[in-house]
Amino acid sequence: MIEKARSKEENLPSLRVYRSELDKIMHLFGEYCETVTLSDDEHIWEDGFSELREKMGPRLRKFQIKGEHPTVILTFEQGAIKLKVEYEDGGSAVAENKRADHLFLRLKEYLSLHLTLAARLMSNTVVSILSTLGTLLVGIAIVTSPRPANVDPNAIYVDLKHGLILLVGFGLLALIAIVGTRRTGYYFAYYGDAAEITSFWTRKKDDLVLALLTTMIGAILGVIGTLVVQHFTK
Repeated sequence: MIEKARSKEENLPSLRVYRSELDKIMHLFGEYCETVTLSDDEHIWEDGFSELREKMGPRLRKFQIKGEHPTVILTFEQGAIKLKVEYEDGGSAVAENKRADHLFLRLKEYLSLHLTLAARLMSNTVVSILSTLGTLLVGIAIVTSPRPANVDPNAIYVDLKHGLILLVGFGLLALIAIVGTRRTGYYFAYYGDAAEITSFWTRKKDDLVLALLTTMIGAILGVIGTLVVQHFTK
């Protein structure tokens, strides 16, 4: 019996990588593959990322790293980041195919440490938490808002304070929808150190936005707790 050749491919979450990460990726390919090539649509860059930077600039728009024996391919292109393995035929290729699988897993594990803010935020766990918070805020705002006697009992009514809470709840649900579209396929690949980028916002925006969102979620949880306590202790 001879094992039939096959392949597997996976689309990766959005990434933010600099020179040290790109060099590490090339090093991982070199550990497992006999040959490694860096290319784009028009050229094979024999001297690696340093030549690519010299000719095309430090911001890398589209490129592919391909290792052979075993064949593993990492592609950065518009709207997609793809990691692919092409297996070899026959029982004699078992060891090579195992190396391909090991490299595939190590690349995924390493790249998972360098996700963009959108990719980190839009993990299934975080989506569930934010969805629950948004839904709770909408529900609590409607249920706990005091209702004047002259308001139709069948109508939805919220006062100004609870209306603001309602808007925050809908805002969280909108955030999930908007940020969710950038969880895969987007990347910032820069062959240089972060300090080379003059814009503080470009270098630190993920950390700043994450800190802001963490503060907002903490404040929202505090508001939810206060409203629930006030409603049930009247």
